[in-house]
Amino acid sequence: MKEIKAILQAYDQVDFTHQQAALATVVRVEGSSYRRIGARMLVIDNGQWVGGISGGCLEGDALRRARLAIHKKQATSIIYDTSEEDSFQIGVNLGCNGVIEVLFTPIDPTDKNNAVELLRNYTEERSARVLYTVIESSDHKNMLLGKVFREEDLYQIGLDTLIFEAIERDAKNALLAKKSKTIAYGAFSLLIEVLPPVIHLVLFGSNYDVFSLIKIGKEVGWKVSVVANIHKISKTLYDAADQIIDKTQAPLIDEYTAFVLMSHDYNTDLRLLETYMGSIVPYIGMLGPKKRADKIFDELTAKGLQLPYERIFAPIGLNIGALSPEEIALSIVAEIQAYFMHKTPSFLREIEGAIHDRD
Repeated sequence: MKEIKAILQAYDQVDFTHQQAALATVVRVEGSSYRRIGARMLVIDNGQWVGGISGGCLEGDALRRARLAIHKKQATSIIYDTSEEDSFQIGVNLGCNGVIEVLFTPIDPTDKNNAVELLRNYTEERSARVLYTVIESSDHKNMLLGKVFREEDLYQIGLDTLIFEAIERDAKNALLAKKSKTIAYGAFSLLIEVLPPVIHLVLFGSNYDVFSLIKIGKEVGWKVSVVANIHKISKTLYDAADQIIDKTQAPLIDEYTAFVLMSHDYNTDLRLLETYMGSIVPYIGMLGPKKRADKIFDELTAKGLQLPYERIFAPIGLNIGALSPEEIALSIVAEIQAYFMHKTPSFLREIEGAIHDRD
């Protein structure tokens, strides 16, 4: 989502009275690739671009392809095959060993449903949504190559009932799996792209170590809120966080929310854990040593409470030898990322087979 927001910011600065733009989108990946489905770059006809579709190896050619699509006013799809030993193939010597299909779509700024404007609607969503992109088309008049539409647009396209039901079913399965899919439906193929919201990192505490977590959290594109006594919050903290919430108020919770209890006060963390462990918040992390966490657990258990240990991480963070506030923040952000991506942290070199899930 951070890349999408950067693209939107750049798009809003384009002077379309003198300039034109196209959106390059990775719509299919086979084998190994630095970027996955949904990676994007906005290309301006003056040669500037924002975002990326690879680690830098394809962007030069993508710039040329995007400008060609702008000139023709027509979407095009290009396949980069870095798995073949072909000296004329872009990226063959980079060792990616994968097939990447990229869609180049000219942007019409007068169309409020163009590919970039539709992405804007998803940036503030707090639940996963689906975006459909036509990546192959033969004779369906409403399914032109490069056409992008939302879930609610399905009803207005005039699809055959069986195809409509198949798309709905496939979209539901993609949402459940939280994984984008490319699927053929006879005369056309769709990228059913799952766009999850950004993680909302909620920090309970206002000591100096929150700044490292705010910085790293925002660097990866998360929304970061701080819950504390607003009368004791410095202007620096107000400027650093996306949102300051008074400790007397409860933050909004959804399935992409992570709580970090870092008040450095035993009774405060005890109260907060007791308050929120029965909520729907999927992740609760608590700073401090294991002995302290066990004492809190024992005290809550003695009250007859049942703790959701699968959602509680205390001590919080991955074991990376972190010592400084910045290193500790890095270990916390890495653990939260792994949790929400349903990954067990490990060294990548120890993984047998593909790093990313494949169809």
